[in-house]
Parts: sequence; C-alpha cells; structure tokens
Amino acid sequence: MYLINIMLVTLVSVVIMACGKGGGTSSAVSSSSSSLSSSSSSHSSVLTSSSSSTAQVLSVEIDRQTKKIMEESGATAATIAVAKNGQIIYEQGYGFLDTNKNIATKPDSLMRVASVNKPVTAAAIRKLAEIGLVALSDHVFCDGNNAPCWLPSNLLSETSDSRVKDITIQHLIGHQGGWYVDISGDPFEQEFEIKSLLQLSGPPTREDIIFHVMKRPLDFVPGLPDYIHRNYSNFGYLLLGMIIEQATHTDYVTHVQTEIMAQLGVSDSDYKTGASPLLNHDAREPNYISALICPSVFSNGQDALCSEEGADLKNWLSAGGTIATAKAMALFAQHYRLPMDYADGYRVIGEPLLSQTYGGGHDGDLPGTTTLLRQLPSGVSYAVFINISYNMEQKLGALDRISQLAP
Repeated sequence: MYLINIMLVTLVSVVIMACGKGGGTSSAVSSSSSSLSSSSSSHSSVLTSSSSSTAQVLSVEIDRQTKKIMEESGATAATIAVAKNGQIIYEQGYGFLDTNKNIATKPDSLMRVASVNKPVTAAAIRKLAEIGLVALSDHVFCDGNNAPCWLPSNLLSETSDSRVKDITIQHLIGHQGGWYVDISGDPFEQEFEIKSLLQLSGPPTREDIIFHVMKRPLDFVPGLPDYIHRNYSNFGYLLLGMIIEQATHTDYVTHVQTEIMAQLGVSDSDYKTGASPLLNHDAREPNYISALICPSVFSNGQDALCSEEGADLKNWLSAGGTIATAKAMALFAQHYRLPMDYADGYRVIGEPLLSQTYGGGHDGDLPGTTTLLRQLPSGVSYAVFINISYNMEQKLGALDRISQLAP
C-alpha cells in the first residue's frame, strides 16, 4: 500500500483561483443550495451571502465538480476548504461519515491528512531552526564523532552504512537522506515484515522501524540530488518527527498544534493524532473505503483491510498519520510554502510565506484516503479530502477550465 504520493508537479490554475480574483477580502462565496443524490448530502459553512453572480456560479461549479469526483471515485465523504488573506472563504462537507449514511459529513469533519502533512513537519523543523533549537546542518544520527547530532547510536547496527553519519536534517527535508522508494521499498508498507522479523506481539515502534531500516545500505549518497529515481522518503519524515520531539521534549502533534496550527487560528480539535485500527478512529472521521487486504500488525495471524491494520498510523504522524479538517490545511497553506516540482528539490518546503504569494502543491494518498493541498499565485489556497484512493490529478484540467469564470 502507499502512504503518500509525491506533490503535484503541474502548476495549474484551478477552480479556486477564480474565488481569489472575485470580490473583496471580507466577502465570502455563497453556497449552492443543491444537495447530492438521495444517497449523500452536503453541508457548508463560512458562507455569508455575496451579491456577486460570479460568486454564485463559482459556488455551484465547485459543488458540481466535487460531486463528480465523488461519483467517479466512489468516495462517500469529502471536505473542501478555500482560504484567502489568512481567512476561510469557502468550506463544505459532502456525503456521510458512516456506511449506513446516517451521519452527514460536515465542513469540520476530520480526515487522514496523508502526505499533505509533510510541509507541516518541514515548517515545524524550520521554526525550531529559526530559534536555535536545531540547525538544518545538524546530523541526524550520532556516531560519537559527528556532533551536533540527534538520534542515538543504538538505533544503528554493525551493518549500518558508514555514510549514515553524514545525513543532515536538511537532507531529510529534501528527501535526500539516502533512500529510494523504488529500490528499498517504503517502511510504511513493511511494518508486518518488521513485526515478524523481530517476533513482536504487536505493531513495531518507531525505534523498531529505524533499527530495521538502518541495517541496510543506503541507496545513494546523502545529499545527492537525483530527479530520475523516486528519492521520496516517508522514512525521512518519520525521523524528522522524532527530532522535533527530542528538541522540544513534547510529542509531535502537541508541538505542531501549539507552535504552528494555533498561530494560524486552528483549534486543537481540527488537527489531531490519527489512529488505527477502526475502533480507535475519531468520531468525526469517515469510513475509509478500500478493498486492499494486508496481514494485520495488530492481530496475530489475521488479515485485515490495509487502511485499518496494515500499519500503525501513530508511527507515521510526521510523515502523514495525522487527521485534520480541510480548513486547517487550507489555512496552513496561506502561511507556509509548498513544493513546486521535482526540480525544486523540496528546497523551499515549509518556509514562511512572509506575505508573499507562490504557486505550489502537495498531494497525499493511502488506502482509503486522497488529499490535495494547493497554494496559488493569486494568494488563494485550498484543500480537498476524500475517503478513497483516487487519482485527483486527472481532474485538474476540468478544474482549471472553471477558473476561467473569474471576471
């Protein structure tokens, strides 16, 4: 299974750009009053009426396209939020959270963030660097001779690659720590293998995962730019989360919520720790739709849905295991840079926007979830979450055409 897809590499103007060009900053897009079919529903908020006919048309078109995505993907729950000038100007929920279709999806429903959380982790580590708690040049693993460094040498083994000592925090931010997903595989997908090798009764811990991965040789020299192979690493962002915790003496989600999200006006109920299996889900999360079956890391000798028991999401919070509202992520993209493309090398990910506007994006995918976060040169940002794995990029052409409705 796949925790996350790489960010969108095509910079396009999407439907939300039209919102960014219409009206003043105090006006909000008015909601379409139309509903989904009898098998679903929509709920909107932050939509005080605007007299602009363009705003009305845009609202209808956003509504129509979201429903089309749901119909074609098979999603039963979706949320979308649009922000400009640091405020939410459009927020809507579609469908139902439960399989019985009794609990409507609201604008503030939570969903797994997947890889869209990586820019958040990058922002958190950069902020620690700004105040001097870490330096981006600090080494990740300590070997006794490479201070300053963060993670203890007992996470390494006699077979660890000698180049491990050279990995820096900056390398991890830019996915240049030394791991290719298409060569070594993704440790997120290997939790059951690690559990079996270590003969564990439950899911492996982050320390177990690290010790397992660091037994193997690196796939490339740390810091080496390479745009041919997929040097994209969930594992590197797991390591960043542990460094954040060591530097702050606080758990990852609490630190991010306090030092990043709360500063943007996001409450602690809108950005939280994700959990698996199903019985540990938050009441505001939807049912995640996936047919992929994996050996369970929670129940010995049993298979289960990969979306529920293929991995312990708490190990991967900093890489994509958090849950959040679309509002939280759209607001985040108002203040911190998203990557632009591979050539960018994630050089700018998580940097403060400082009142400037840029184009960038990141998407995420895991069994039962697809997420999309974009910031546009117009100063508008938006987030879309659905509860099924789906190729959202195929809809960008249609969304781009809608943006032409702007006056």
